[in-house]
Amino acid sequence: MPKEQTFYTALSHGHIPIPTIKYLASRAVVPLFGRGVRDKLLIVLACTVYFLGRCFPPLLGPATSRLSSALIRRALLEMGSVRMKIPQVPLLDLGMDYEAQLWQYLLPRPGDVFLDVGANVGWYSLHVAKMVGPEGLVLAIEPSPDSFAVLKENIKLNHLSNVTALNFAAWDRNGDLDLILATICIADTVKRDWANPAEAWFRKPRGTVRVPARRLDDVLQEQNVTRVDWVKIDVEGAEAEVLRGLRKTLMRFHPRILVESERSEVLTSILQPMGYQTLLIPEPASAAPPNYFCYTP
Repeated sequence: MPKEQTFYTALSHGHIPIPTIKYLASRAVVPLFGRGVRDKLLIVLACTVYFLGRCFPPLLGPATSRLSSALIRRALLEMGSVRMKIPQVPLLDLGMDYEAQLWQYLLPRPGDVFLDVGANVGWYSLHVAKMVGPEGLVLAIEPSPDSFAVLKENIKLNHLSNVTALNFAAWDRNGDLDLILATICIADTVKRDWANPAEAWFRKPRGTVRVPARRLDDVLQEQNVTRVDWVKIDVEGAEAEVLRGLRKTLMRFHPRILVESERSEVLTSILQPMGYQTLLIPEPASAAPPNYFCYTP
């Protein structure tokens, strides 16, 4: 059995197998993310409520999900060098070496410009903003109204003046799209074939919201961006559409691109004609197929 790496995989079947017990024990440090005693207590209470709901989903599921989210939303977290609010308990995994392998390839320097497509609540945007400094720039793109509200709050909490947050879905044409809100907000998607609870319960739809869709080439021109050094894309199945809407920028600036995708062959077919090479980012201690890639010009 693969080693559990996230809350939503560890508790996906509504019971507590031995590997999950070991996993939860390894997460005993999560209260330490709380900035003060009150925050630590809120985290403990939110986690307790959440786990009860996952253990007894028919009886407690919906009510505990709402209550745990309300509790964790009130806690102020310190994760690494940043302060954060999060909207759901599973996002505590951000403080547990979340996607640590990507930081071996994401190495921004002071003054760099970083485009965060699918910023969610700002895990990458906040850290990179501190790395690029006041001379650099982070553009954080997030379509979900709820996640975007937390993203803006996190930017304010960290006193970052070099982050511009934009509330739309990156796409290959301008218009409007239905954003499918997933059980866990990091799985929100505009791709209907992606919201498949049979593959992963955390993708199960819980509603939809209409959001604006924009081509990033147009947005970057409107924002008077004169360079792009890094692009991170995590958009739950819409990676190809994002790249097609960013083609002019990629050909002009040739930034490095970090992507999470299950369709790497499609992305390679888009990027290879522009001179990009594909690097597979290995996932340590995981039996799952690799789905992190770095594209270098």
